[in-house]
Amino acid sequence: MLMAGTVGRTQVIMEVMPNAKPMDASVLFYGSSNFNNGIPYEKIPGSPFLKDEWQLAALFSENDREKWLVKTKLNLTSGEVYFKNNKGDELVAPAGMVKKIIFYLNNDTSKTESIYRNDYGEGLINSQDKNNYIQVMNEGNYQLLKLQRRPVITADSFHIAKRYFYRDELRYFVQYNNKTAPLKKLSADNMLVYLPGSGADKGWIDQNKINFKKEADIIRFLDYYNAKK
Repeated sequence: MLMAGTVGRTQVIMEVMPNAKPMDASVLFYGSSNFNNGIPYEKIPGSPFLKDEWQLAALFSENDREKWLVKTKLNLTSGEVYFKNNKGDELVAPAGMVKKIIFYLNNDTSKTESIYRNDYGEGLINSQDKNNYIQVMNEGNYQLLKLQRRPVITADSFHIAKRYFYRDELRYFVQYNNKTAPLKKLSADNMLVYLPGSGADKGWIDQNKINFKKEADIIRFLDYYNAKK
């Protein structure tokens, strides 16, 4: 379960994001020689975005000091945050400025659809992924986190021109006691080891038919587990 929390005592709602730049029509692709090329998005089948449509979201700076309420898209390929300013211009937020994104359901600011953050640091993700946003799947001291990326992959041969396509990558982490650890896969053994005393919850787990291979079931259990703390 997710609720949109804000820090109101020092938060400033901003109308203009400094140093925002126009949207780029291409993505950088690093080849085998580590030489990068700009590949137009229109030449790659599929979409780099979490959602293709613009969605109302709150963008927060570090420690929630500043907030922008704007129509937003999250680029899973570049890790960039796209948004529309009050003139309708389509822009890209400066790297590192947006630390948290709250997407709203049906543009209703009272209904949180999802929360993304990228202030976990390189202790959680490697340098290649550090610009990507991690989805917070539930509230509480013990959380399931999801990192979804969509890098560009290439395939070519002597007879066919080089082709580019997206490949979805998905990784999970657990946050516990202000620490974060990767999960090799979703399973009861991998998850419960980070939840002290969870062995006593076996009866509840069995009664509610919790399958730790499923996101929704893990979130159900974490909501139950966190409520006891």
